[in-house]
Amino acid sequence: MPRHVRWLWLLMIAVTVLFVLGVWTDAIPLLRGPDEWRWALHVLTLPVWRMLLPLVFLALYALAAARWIVSFPIDATQPKRRVERSFLIFLTIAAPLIQFVLASAIWHVPLFEFFTDTTSPSVTGFYSVAVTTPDLPAHLSNYSEFMLTLPIHPQTHPPGLVVLHWLVWQGFAAVPDLARNVAMPLRTLQCQNTALMTLDNAQLASAVIGMMVPIIGGLTVWPLYALGRRLIGARQAALAAAIFPLLPMFVMWPAQWDQMFPLLLVTGLYFIHTGLEARSVWRFILAGVVLSCATFLSVGNLIMVAIAMVYVIAWWLIQTPWRQLLSRETVWRWAREFLAFAAGCTSIWLIYVVAFHVPLADLLNVGKRLLLERTRCPMCPSTNRTYGVWVIWNVVDFAFFLTLPITMLLLIRLPALLRKSYLAIRWKQPTAWVPLLLAALSIFVALDLAGISRGEVSRIWAYFGPLFLLLALAPVKTIWPLKRAGLVVLIGLIGLQVFSMNTRWDTYPSFMDEPPSRVADFAQPQPQIEASVDFGRHIRLVGADVDGASNRVSLNLYWEALKQPHHAYTVFVHVLDAQGNLIAQQDNMPVHDQLPTSCWQPDEQVADPYTVILPAHGPRPASIEIGLYRLDTGKRLTRRDGAGTTWSIPLLPS
Repeated sequence: MPRHVRWLWLLMIAVTVLFVLGVWTDAIPLLRGPDEWRWALHVLTLPVWRMLLPLVFLALYALAAARWIVSFPIDATQPKRRVERSFLIFLTIAAPLIQFVLASAIWHVPLFEFFTDTTSPSVTGFYSVAVTTPDLPAHLSNYSEFMLTLPIHPQTHPPGLVVLHWLVWQGFAAVPDLARNVAMPLRTLQCQNTALMTLDNAQLASAVIGMMVPIIGGLTVWPLYALGRRLIGARQAALAAAIFPLLPMFVMWPAQWDQMFPLLLVTGLYFIHTGLEARSVWRFILAGVVLSCATFLSVGNLIMVAIAMVYVIAWWLIQTPWRQLLSRETVWRWAREFLAFAAGCTSIWLIYVVAFHVPLADLLNVGKRLLLERTRCPMCPSTNRTYGVWVIWNVVDFAFFLTLPITMLLLIRLPALLRKSYLAIRWKQPTAWVPLLLAALSIFVALDLAGISRGEVSRIWAYFGPLFLLLALAPVKTIWPLKRAGLVVLIGLIGLQVFSMNTRWDTYPSFMDEPPSRVADFAQPQPQIEASVDFGRHIRLVGADVDGASNRVSLNLYWEALKQPHHAYTVFVHVLDAQGNLIAQQDNMPVHDQLPTSCWQPDEQVADPYTVILPAHGPRPASIEIGLYRLDTGKRLTRRDGAGTTWSIPLLPS
């Protein structure tokens, strides 16, 4: 290795380690951004040893990936299909596992992060709209009006993501047993959240589609490698595919649909590139269909279409001699490819318009609301970034979230990349990665200078992260490591940086808390008044202690969870006079609203105290009625023995 390259790698290691220390200690808060754009900090509550699992996993990942990568040829020869498939399967499985083990350093139950990032209205709102709109198809014909009633994100997005969640909900509703088996473990992740616990099993189970986003996003490694192999070579593409699941701009938005957009963009570019190579109209149509799906999920994904169009134009400029640029044959070929691409890009939207008779004016309203997205939430920090801070800090933060090793590689090689791109266009020297450089760099700079996407950095970075990753490894000034040890160091540095950033920085808080930790009591109680009344099939009233006084009735109920209750039920305690009239009551969830029934464990014994204040100068209390009901519907739980919905305790005269 030349001396200057050796010094470069030593500098890269030193800078990355110093950055990691700065992130971990928060010694320099500016690393998290300026005051108007500063990532929040995670409050670390877990023991230090919980940090070991992600560190060990990332180290093993670096070793395994490096061992595979060196088996890919560095020249133009084709790698073995078996090696390619096994490597990409490994990366596909590893991608969601990386996010899972990183979450284990932050949360007691790692699945908590994926569940709350899906269900929290503060994160996206698509899920909450879908599972509370049973008549969603009826709204699709006038969706632009319906949008005005929705939470922040669905107000400015087309119906794609809401429809996706809704379809999953309907699918689970058709298979109740499957819905129950999926929903019951999910209830434990937010059992204290009474709003979520009012949802039925099918509604709650539909959250799995959002929780699976890291798995879907992990599939990006396939088109990323396939495109990269054609642009920068097999080994470089394999390295890019191995690094992608570690990029903070991908990892640090788990269970958010931004993780899926790189898959759509890179797949679309792959079809564009192979369509240009083979002059295949059908591949242009496929590319358009993929990007049409992307824009139906978010109108902001029109940026993908812009990237694809610049890619095509750059290819035409490089591959076509100057004298033939405007020839009839060339213009006809361009027109045919453009029309095929345009037809694909409008395909999903045309199906939507025709199927639901949507006026075209409504589609324009959807786009208009996206342009006004910056004003939709005046209190949101992401939409209050001043232009000057945005122009500078968007680039700085992008560099951090691309990771410092990749950013340094890209910056060092950028002059050579630009110079070769200029020569490729001027002298018609076909170079496979040049269209990618021109498309990615020009659109990125245009978006940064325009400042129209200040509230959507995660999505913007998701577009450009994999593209700049390929460019950082393009075959110009080959200074990235060729041997296994160097690859382990490079991948390990990136893994160390993503570990520190993900553990310390909270990029998109869900504003949901984990269920409070507690120790369940399984000892059988000895109530003053014994009972054995089953409400439904999952809650038993074992008995009660009663202490009456002139101005109050003190009551301690003893419950047993026959199995995990489905909902957070409210307990009612009604004090009646001798004629059965209600004279006082207390309604709340068990243990002063601190232990919802949805948090009970099977066979757990719960002591539940109440103090009912009696009215002064009122009739004397004669009995107490006890039961449970759902707060959202008011529907009471019935007794399993068919004796109504209550259990009564007679009060002895004082």
